[in-house]
Amino acid sequence: MNYIVTQVARPEENTVPQMQGNGITTVDKAMDVYLKNAIVSLASAKQYNPNAVCILSCNFDVPGYLRTIAERTGIQIHTVPFRKYESKEEFRWAITQYKFNAIEHVLELMDKEDCMLVLDSDTMCTKKLDELFSEAANSLILYPTAHSYSQEKRAEIRYNYQIMYHADNDNLVHYGGEFFAGNKNQMQELLNACLCVIQCAREIEDLKPWDDEHILSIAVEKFLKGYVYPANAYIFRYWTNQFYLVSTNYYYDPVCIWHLPAEKNFGMLVLYDYFVKHGYFPNVKKSAKIVGFPSIQYKAWNPYRWKMRIKNKLMK
Repeated sequence: MNYIVTQVARPEENTVPQMQGNGITTVDKAMDVYLKNAIVSLASAKQYNPNAVCILSCNFDVPGYLRTIAERTGIQIHTVPFRKYESKEEFRWAITQYKFNAIEHVLELMDKEDCMLVLDSDTMCTKKLDELFSEAANSLILYPTAHSYSQEKRAEIRYNYQIMYHADNDNLVHYGGEFFAGNKNQMQELLNACLCVIQCAREIEDLKPWDDEHILSIAVEKFLKGYVYPANAYIFRYWTNQFYLVSTNYYYDPVCIWHLPAEKNFGMLVLYDYFVKHGYFPNVKKSAKIVGFPSIQYKAWNPYRWKMRIKNKLMK
């Protein structure tokens, strides 16, 4: 059995940067957006992988109309308390550590041969995940970011790792928190390693504010180095706002999962409305337009390219 899991936890206040200044004035409104995102994530996964068990974990009561839409789609909603994996509430991304509680809960439901895929709520599945689960049956798969050595987030993770474990080598990989995949045993080992890191971090006062990506990256470096395979063939993190970092890999050599952190309150809600109206999601090209991806059309008219073509012909 293959499990696909996402999670939404309710914080005391909304501290997520992409959700501020976009008409999201209360935690209730933020939870409404996150739940609609989660329905897009799991309903799109269910559309292409109907035999997978899709679970949405929450630490609060889901409003009735959203629960009805989710359950009608085949999404199971599980109430899971935010327990032993918490960090300090004032940390901006502290709420992301709730995913470890969700993983722990689903592990209790799994048989030995089952696999689990854990996704952030602001993701969309665009094709079957058969190859992913075939690889996850034998490998722990995580998403390494493309951040350089001095990039701010990676530098903070390196700093925390050095302080926590008095490490000489701080050249660790920064793993994103949007994708975890593996079989039951591998996911349990990862969860155990993450818990060790959390317990260590709680005992140290002068760490940089830490979150799920700090925990995950340090856990792999300290306890699981050499046992992780990259998820880049399956997922890509697209930034579709003023910081425009995208790719045509949604169409050419396509990944099967889009991570859309800047579309929480925009394209993801358009996709949610489309799904509620039609009962299915639009094709890849239309979905790509909705979330602001670039065209796949090769621009043969590029003036610099034509200039070089003319120059090359004259040189013959």
